[in-house]
Amino acid sequence: IKRTETWAAFGSLSYSLSATTVRAELRYTQESKALLAGTDTTDANYRKVGEKTFPMWTPRFTIDYRREDGPLLYGSIAKGAKAGGFNAAAPTPGELPFEPETNWTYELGLKSQWPDRRLLLNLAIFDSEMEGIQITNQSPNGPAVFITRNGGSGRSRGFELETAYRPTDHWACSFTYSLADARFKQATDSSLR
Repeated sequence: IKRTETWAAFGSLSYSLSATTVRAELRYTQESKALLAGTDTTDANYRKVGEKTFPMWTPRFTIDYRREDGPLLYGSIAKGAKAGGFNAAAPTPGELPFEPETNWTYELGLKSQWPDRRLLLNLAIFDSEMEGIQITNQSPNGPAVFITRNGGSGRSRGFELETAYRPTDHWACSFTYSLADARFKQATDSSLR
């Protein structure tokens, strides 16, 4: 049996000057996880196989620029995190725990509506740098046993484009395209090589 207790706190500050707005946000999340084993349904008969608390600070910084009805230009830097945990079916003690996964994501973008709001153009370019990527694959120590473990570092880069055009009040056309080039930079799991 797996048990998880989570609590979080969040705060933000923003400052605007003319057409520019700067924001700083910070979230603190704490996840406490436990893996229990036993044969009865009462808590007294369970024993803790593993227990760990994962504290995670995830800041985010953004800057927006927009003058009157003009396009919105923005940039952001943000950290993401996913807590670690335990593999209940781990065939060996070393495969029981896995660590958190984190990433830093950098994004630049444009959101705009052109004359008479008949033309829309949105563009976002991003780069995400990941550490401790959590993957699920077969354990080398047990047939047909799949566990989660940390597979190394990686990155994902790409862009998203969205356009829409309304030539008349009764006709509209749109086009969207996205590209993400994701790959491992350093794989620590032999099955990824």
